[in-house]
Amino acid sequence: MRRANDKPRSIRQRLHGALTGFPQSLLAFTALHLCVLALNLPYLSKIPGWFFKLREKPAGPLWLVAALAAVPFAIVHRVLAIRGRHAARLVALVLLGGAMQHGFALLEGRGLDGMRDRIVHTGHADFARAAAAEPSVLGVIVGYDEKLFEGSLGVYANSKPPGQLVLYMVFERLSRPFASGAAPEERLAAFQTFAALVWPFVSYLVIVPLFLLGRSFTSDENAMLASALYLFVPSVSLITLHADQVFFPLFTVFCVWLATLAFERRSLPLAIASGVAVYLAGFCTFPLFLVLPIAGATTLSLALGSRTGERGLKPLWITWGCILGAMVVTDIAFRIAFDYDLVQRYRDATAFHGQWRRQFVPSPRAYFNYAFMGTLEYVVWLGVPLAWLVAHHFRRSISAVLLGAPSGIALPSSILLALFAALALFGETKVETARLWMFTVPFCCLLAADEIARRYPDDRRRIVWWVIPLQWLTVYLTKTHQDFF
Repeated sequence: MRRANDKPRSIRQRLHGALTGFPQSLLAFTALHLCVLALNLPYLSKIPGWFFKLREKPAGPLWLVAALAAVPFAIVHRVLAIRGRHAARLVALVLLGGAMQHGFALLEGRGLDGMRDRIVHTGHADFARAAAAEPSVLGVIVGYDEKLFEGSLGVYANSKPPGQLVLYMVFERLSRPFASGAAPEERLAAFQTFAALVWPFVSYLVIVPLFLLGRSFTSDENAMLASALYLFVPSVSLITLHADQVFFPLFTVFCVWLATLAFERRSLPLAIASGVAVYLAGFCTFPLFLVLPIAGATTLSLALGSRTGERGLKPLWITWGCILGAMVVTDIAFRIAFDYDLVQRYRDATAFHGQWRRQFVPSPRAYFNYAFMGTLEYVVWLGVPLAWLVAHHFRRSISAVLLGAPSGIALPSSILLALFAALALFGETKVETARLWMFTVPFCCLLAADEIARRYPDDRRRIVWWVIPLQWLTVYLTKTHQDFF
């Protein structure tokens, strides 16, 4: 209670108090990025080869903008404030995330088309059209290469394994009861509408395994904060109706969590299931095999620590023997049952990718130029506040590893940094890293939440409620001044 002789604090004094202890560099870099977006400054667009150009889009009615800010802040505040009831809190975040995606799409003033056009007109809409036209899921898996040669699966399928198209086909079959007829065009229209309505919510199911994974290395509340931060990532909110956003982050985190759980419980059946899950994730897109080093780091971190109650590496070798063995057996089964050659499909896909896009000309200068541009694109689509926290977590983790004292999530953090470096330098991709690397975003949210807890243990709540509004503002200005296609 304020004493009688205390003078009311001015707005300037309150702002100064709120900023005391807040990282000024974070605020400065974020303000710079927000000004570039809000004022349409062409600094990023002038970078040779920069993919996401500035372009004006509707700002939306004031009532919708206010609702898009007030409702998420109120729900997330409540979710982070209460204790226990983890399932109810996670369900609330999943529903809120899907609603936010629809809300940002509605800013365009085109109703559901603001969302649906991503699966109607963009290049990856080829998968939707092929899903509605192909009569058999099994026929696609078995005859994938023949169908690619015939050109019946569209262009983009040439750079993918069969699993991505199979995902589209599964959801297309789920949407058929809502089709107005049996013709491929009618089924396609039903699928496009079904995906536009349902996939935004599916894309946030990743926060469930993210929470379960996070609580193995940090507190329940930090794991919940990581799940909440995922709702305010620009790439997640705006690069919608792509498998990279809807499914791949979920598959990645699920595989890492399952491997971690198998080791924690010393469960051979869970380890075998983890190996099968990793193979199936790679059957959908090859980069998801990168879950192996991340999962290796999480399990090794637990083996070196005391969280499992048993030190020593023997259980670790047993767990990973089962995981890798299950992957080998699954590959043999796919070769026998479906005549699917993983190695040959990867070679054909990478050859087509390089030949088709011709976006990478190997040279020492090109490697570093593309690495810089890809990293910068990923940072601005992750959100500068989150990127700042993740960068400091990387620095903290590398120091801990070099000192021989990696605790908590330091080792997985260091491995993730190494993966980013490898992707940037050797991934031979100079554009759309915001989409192609999206499977790593949940781990960045976990690192950001952990960094807040470690860097600001006594001021966690205030820092969180600076970061979340700044992230929201980044999403909004990216939507109205840049957006994805």
